Amino acid sequence: MADLQKKYEEQYDFVDAQVNEHVATFKQLIKTDKRKVLLVAHSQGNLYANASYKRVYLDPDIKTKSFALVGVASPANFVGGSGPYMTSGNDLVI
Repeated sequence: MADLQKKYEEQYDFVDAQVNEHVATFKQLIKTDKRKVLLVAHSQGNLYANASYKRVYLDPDIKTKSFALVGVASPANFVGGSGPYMTSGNDLVI
């Protein structure tokens, strides 16, 4: 199961110019402003949030627990950093 999740995470890395811009902002808040960031993502935004999580932690200067995710109505099968999520069991699409 862990191998399958790793393959999914590598294959579905939803990154575009906006994600890169957001990641730069998150990194500035963490590194320069010495703040922690909690990103709450909704629906498809969870796919981008997971990609952001991965990119933020590629920076070796970012310490664990500086950036966290919470997913709402997520179509992804994971939340970056094993963050909590809430998806309705009645949501037939998900």
